[in-house]
Amino acid sequence: MPLSELESALWALGEGVTEPLLRPVSRRAGRPKASQLRQEFVGMVAFTVQQLRDLGYSVPEAHQAVADDELNRVGAKPDRGSDRFAARTIRDWDSTASRKTHLTRPISRVWRQLFRADAPLFLPAARDRQG
Repeated sequence: MPLSELESALWALGEGVTEPLLRPVSRRAGRPKASQLRQEFVGMVAFTVQQLRDLGYSVPEAHQAVADDELNRVGAKPDRGSDRFAARTIRDWDSTASRKTHLTRPISRVWRQLFRADAPLFLPAARDRQG
């Protein structure tokens, strides 16, 4: 979309005319998509789970550790439900990020980019566990 189109639509809005470009789109049924930032956060969480698994955590232990030792400890809040993350949420995010059907979504894109990094990243709790 050319910038001039947006400028024209904004000018028209000031004159009381709403151009199609600025009209709200009809909402789809169901829950709205998470923001790009939130999806990237989910990708980083899934990457962290994989890092813990590489350190020897079982899958359920990794999900629980990320939920309790990291997210809940620092005060991160889920989008809905309780005010604390559950291992089940982390499990669902981990599953979503690693599915090949979501390769273009920010969740999977961040997950893949982090795996391409040269140096491994570790959480403080994981370092403590390593001894």
